[in-house]
Amino acid sequence: MSQVWKSQFHASLIERNRAEANSFLALVRSHEQILRDCLEIKQQNNQLKKQNKEQKEQLEKLNQQIEGHLSTGASVQITSQRVRELEDKIFSLQEELTSSLRSKADTSQQILDLTNEVQNLKQQLKEKQSEIAANTKLTQTVEDKNKVIQVMREESEAIRIEIKQANETASKLQEENKAFVQRIIEQKQRQYQNRQTLDSNNSEFLMLDPLDSNLGAPTIRPPVEIHHDISLDTQINDIDFSEDNQYIALAANDKSIKVYYTKSGQLHSSFFGCADSVVCVAFSPNNQMLLGGSADHACRLWSMGNARAKHTLTGHTKQVYAADFAGDNKAVTGSYDRTIKVWELNQGTCIKTMLNAKSKVHDLEVGKNNSTLFSAHFDSCIRMFDLRSYDLVREITKAHESQVTSINISRDDLYLVTCGRDSVCKVWDARRSYEPVHVLSHPDYKVNMETNKVTFSPCGSYVASGSVNGQVFVWKLKNAHDDELDSTLKGHKGLVTCVSWSPDGSVVASASVDKRVIMYQ
Repeated sequence: MSQVWKSQFHASLIERNRAEANSFLALVRSHEQILRDCLEIKQQNNQLKKQNKEQKEQLEKLNQQIEGHLSTGASVQITSQRVRELEDKIFSLQEELTSSLRSKADTSQQILDLTNEVQNLKQQLKEKQSEIAANTKLTQTVEDKNKVIQVMREESEAIRIEIKQANETASKLQEENKAFVQRIIEQKQRQYQNRQTLDSNNSEFLMLDPLDSNLGAPTIRPPVEIHHDISLDTQINDIDFSEDNQYIALAANDKSIKVYYTKSGQLHSSFFGCADSVVCVAFSPNNQMLLGGSADHACRLWSMGNARAKHTLTGHTKQVYAADFAGDNKAVTGSYDRTIKVWELNQGTCIKTMLNAKSKVHDLEVGKNNSTLFSAHFDSCIRMFDLRSYDLVREITKAHESQVTSINISRDDLYLVTCGRDSVCKVWDARRSYEPVHVLSHPDYKVNMETNKVTFSPCGSYVASGSVNGQVFVWKLKNAHDDELDSTLKGHKGLVTCVSWSPDGSVVASASVDKRVIMYQ
């Protein structure tokens, strides 16, 4: 490319030199010839002057000889003849000199005329060069304008294409909106039918008196003493017990899940594979699988048998803050991207993305019948979904004065307990009224985490939740709207991040920002 450019540039210079120099070539050559003639005439003139001087000297010598030989007549005759010859020669030389001077004058006049003509031609050349420069500048301006016009044409074409695409998108969105409105109408109709069915079922359901129900006398007393105190190198974000009480799983900030033996407090195994902190963890009902949601926008399924990841469940666009099993072969995850996804675990594929979550999901839990899903949200709402139709069947707005951080279901599916950033825990009737039957608080109980956990005891008679001051508060539930603070479990030196109660009710485990896990018994 560089060689081609040089060749083109050289050819352009030759063409320009030919166009600008050839018109003056004859004049320059004529001027050079005149200069050569002038130099030749000058040389002839100098030679004639020299000859004239020599002749004059000879003449003077002859005159002297004549004056010395006037005595003889023959000498006088010879001298006179010689003088005439010399005079003729001098005359001839003078004529030649005159002719040479006249020729020199003519040559000088020609040189002067040619010089004037050269000056005129130089002036014309200068004017031509000015015109060429102006034309070049004008040509460049025209080229620039053409480029601008081309760019404007391209931009106009791009705008036309964008307008066409926007119109197509608008038409598509209108069609999707019509379909979406139709789906909403159908969903509302199904919700209405579901409510009618629920109300019909609830009217036939015999509500037990709180004293005789799940909130009656406790079957197991809450733990009060420290059984194990495990120090770690990382913070724990969530805790879950296996259904057989044998293991306790810890979701850690160091991108791992650590599983300990509940009885001995010794490490069983660690599970790796996440690219960011593990935020939530859950055991499968058969204790064979472990589910962990991460801040890397994915959820992973591990086998307890070999501690290897079986599936990586990808599809969320933000942190996965909640995960739970819906039976042994299905899982549900909730994310900060405001969606809830349902997964088939044999293949590790998403079978449903529920866009009706509406808000960031802080926590979720599947009912014991695996057909109902309860979720806690950033917008202070509690939502209930039917996992068979994936419809939103119930929404409790302003469940707390601030964000709902956690949700837990009693083992008989009759009650919910929630924790809020308003530093209040609430127990809800999950079958009929969907109203709070207990509001639990204490002056020293403070919550300042978006995922602060709360849990029922297995018998449903106690509620436990961690506080900023490093204590775990345990409330005793009596009759409806009758409750009291039963105890506070101490041992941590920093904010309590999560609390979990073992299925047999014998152990309460808590984790803190002090990088310790304490199991009370």
